[in-house]
Amino acid sequence: MAFSLTRYEKNPILTPDPTKKWESGGVFNCSVVKDGDVFRMLYRAVDSKGKSRIGLANSTDGVHFKKRTKPFFEPEYEWEKTGCEDPRIVKLQNKFYITYSAVDGSSAVPISKWRVRIALATTREFKQVTKLGVIGPSHWSKAAVIIPEKINGKQILLFTWVDWSNRKDALFNGSHRYPTSTIHKTEFSSIKELQKSAYWKRFEKSREHSRLSLPRNTEFKETEIGAPIVKTPHGWLLIYSGINEVKKIWTIQAALLDLKNPQKVLAYSPEPILKPEKNYEKRGVVPNVDFPSGTVIVGDELYVYYGSADKVCCLATCKLKDLLASLKKV
Repeated sequence: MAFSLTRYEKNPILTPDPTKKWESGGVFNCSVVKDGDVFRMLYRAVDSKGKSRIGLANSTDGVHFKKRTKPFFEPEYEWEKTGCEDPRIVKLQNKFYITYSAVDGSSAVPISKWRVRIALATTREFKQVTKLGVIGPSHWSKAAVIIPEKINGKQILLFTWVDWSNRKDALFNGSHRYPTSTIHKTEFSSIKELQKSAYWKRFEKSREHSRLSLPRNTEFKETEIGAPIVKTPHGWLLIYSGINEVKKIWTIQAALLDLKNPQKVLAYSPEPILKPEKNYEKRGVVPNVDFPSGTVIVGDELYVYYGSADKVCCLATCKLKDLLASLKKV
């Protein structure tokens, strides 16, 4: 029998508030980090017109969250004018780094003509946020995570590269096809390096050599970065999204990456560890979506936070040792 996460019995743990215009359309794809005795959750909040902001909620147990009344941050600059989406949090030394997808687009043009890029913000106490701007390639890219410690003297960024080249705006011609997506790795010495176009031009020349070769089963071939990386004695645990582009199903999968070379896959989940089955996962703004975006170790358990149907935030858990034991070696 395939390994599966255990859903929290009272899912969803976060739902839209219709009295707040800025999050009335949906709250999903949340990232959670433990900050002392407090679990801090950043989530994507969508208004009725589809514009995204980042909300903040706090918890003492990692399950019951209380939202802040106003957005934690929202679009301010041209490069994020359409939305701030899908945050991921990692703590480096005494500061929290928040990667998010910055969307610069307009309803007047096809979505494939929008610019979706990786942006970065920082905070110390989740009271104020400092935006550092775009840190990704000019090409459509999103959903980035920073590995929380240096490897061979370098920081590592894992992110999703999105390719529209073989889809020709098919999303808008009635076939509802989505772009292909793959996960890539890049090394950097400083944030300033990631902000330079010359850095990304060099990256693009050798992009195919940077791709994570995650084993793919026949049903869920495409991949997107999911939750922040978890360090274990056996390797970096990556919880990511496996996608069936034809059936339009987003699932949760797992892989173990080498501690010294996180581009090397050591083991993986042959089948999804969670896929849409409940009504709150199968019905919503985008149906049949379980998208992982947060991970926290609580005792001997792994808490996986995920967005369902682009509408609500949910939680599933497992014993960390059981998940690791279930992975198939490459």
